[in-house]
Amino acid sequence: MLSKLTTLFMIFFLGVIHIGALAAFIYFFDVKLLLMTILLWQFFALIGISVCFHREITHRSFKSIYPIKIFHLTCALIAGQAGPIMWAQVHRIHHKHSDKENDPHSPIKGFWRSHFGWIFEQGKRKQLKDFQSVPKDLAEDKTLRFFQAVHFPFFFLLFALLFFIGGWKWLLWFGCVRVTLTLNSSWMINSLGHVWGYQNYEGRDFSTNNKFVALLTGGEGFHNNHHRKPNSSNMAHMKGEFDLGFQYIRLLRKLGLITDVIE
Repeated sequence: MLSKLTTLFMIFFLGVIHIGALAAFIYFFDVKLLLMTILLWQFFALIGISVCFHREITHRSFKSIYPIKIFHLTCALIAGQAGPIMWAQVHRIHHKHSDKENDPHSPIKGFWRSHFGWIFEQGKRKQLKDFQSVPKDLAEDKTLRFFQAVHFPFFFLLFALLFFIGGWKWLLWFGCVRVTLTLNSSWMINSLGHVWGYQNYEGRDFSTNNKFVALLTGGEGFHNNHHRKPNSSNMAHMKGEFDLGFQYIRLLRKLGLITDVIE
């Protein structure tokens, strides 16, 4: 019963976000707001999702000094995806079972399922052994536990703040449109990233490199490279590939704000 309610809530929640994004274009279209939304999307998704959730938390590609870790996690909450522990756990399981039966979001069960349908399978996921306990390094991190606990209230508080400051325009553009872009560009890595692109390395899964997805996600689209060396902070392995997330990591290393960078 609880899993069904969770599924219905997620359908309603994601539906409202996407309908709100469409309403922004229909009722409040403004070029300046569009450009600002794109900048905000790219900034918070790059730092919060690509650099923090993916490379820093999930794969331990580097270590941040504590204030930078807090900044990264805050950017991740603003970006508007799951909490850090759940995000990292799902992604680790994806690597463990990539394009196999227990992969949470492989296109082997359909393109649209891999893009977003997997999100509605909360009940099925909880029955899998991999989801029945949280990895020790995540469970014992008090900071991650805090951000996991507050990520949903934070999301609604942020939307309320946007409405209070800028009314429906800010809520729909900087809230709904921005989050819609963040979600769908990330989902493209799961769907397009295992269907359409080229491979630098042959492996046991269908991961590909897709420069269009990489452009939208700060380098994350070089998914075949990433599957070759998951713990690497650099996803651009060949000439002509550019990883913006890694350039940000290089800058932090030069400034002495992060250590133990794995390349």
